Amino acid sequence: WLQAVFAANRLAGQLDAEAKGTTGYAAVRPKTLLNCEIPLPPIAEQRRVVERIEEMAAQIHEAKALRAHAAEEADVIWQRGANRIFRVALESSSTHPLADLVSVRGGGTPAKTYPSYWNGVIPWITPKDMKARELVDSIDHISEPATQETAAKLIAPGAVLVVVRGMILAHTFPSGVLRVSAAINQDMKALIPGPETLPEFLCAMLWARNPEILELVERSTHDTRKLETASLLRISVPLVSLAQQHRIVARLNALREEVDALIYRQSEVAIDLDALLPAILGRAFSGTL
Repeated sequence: WLQAVFAANRLAGQLDAEAKGTTGYAAVRPKTLLNCEIPLPPIAEQRRVVERIEEMAAQIHEAKALRAHAAEEADVIWQRGANRIFRVALESSSTHPLADLVSVRGGGTPAKTYPSYWNGVIPWITPKDMKARELVDSIDHISEPATQETAAKLIAPGAVLVVVRGMILAHTFPSGVLRVSAAINQDMKALIPGPETLPEFLCAMLWARNPEILELVERSTHDTRKLETASLLRISVPLVSLAQQHRIVARLNALREEVDALIYRQSEVAIDLDALLPAILGRAFSGTL
């Protein structure tokens, strides 16, 4: 019962007036807290209300777990649909190894001992930036001299960036289409498509075939993960026309929009669920639970 009193913030009105602080945050003395008055119905009523709160809290927890699972399943829906589309393309078209369709660029990390290399305006993309399928900026930035004097050379828009080293490869092989000029670090590779391959088509194919590509990932020193570039470049790519690539990308984008709409609806449900427990606590102390 006492925990429920605190969770419902029932003492806020009494404590706010007494809160004191000199270092930027408020503090309440133990004596002040102990002088607060709390609602105290008979023990039987306390037990009834607490049991009801715990029952409803358990239902909320279960609903939130189901919502999170539904969001995960939504991404699986896209991957399965995309994988099916590419599997049909592979079965109905001739194929080429990825090595025939792209050139590969690496990256590097400018020396931290040269401050002039850092805090410039050029995005320097690392695995921690690979959270989107279109890359327009990064957390860290470097200067133009860094792209001229170090291994972090400038890469033009239109490349497909992939992660080839890092623990993220234990579960995901991320890729994204670069939309601005940028540099990358040594844990990344830039795949530069030839004129007969759309970067959006290549990026979608890599996402769709994540399970297959993850089987190529190896363990390296200190149990981190790495994907040898040679292994990646051996995967088969369907040789389809640019027009067909555009059609496949359009189908996948439509599927992505449907999945994103589902995930958005699930996020709205999560917000409602987060607001539900405080409402239940409020009803508990108003006598209407």
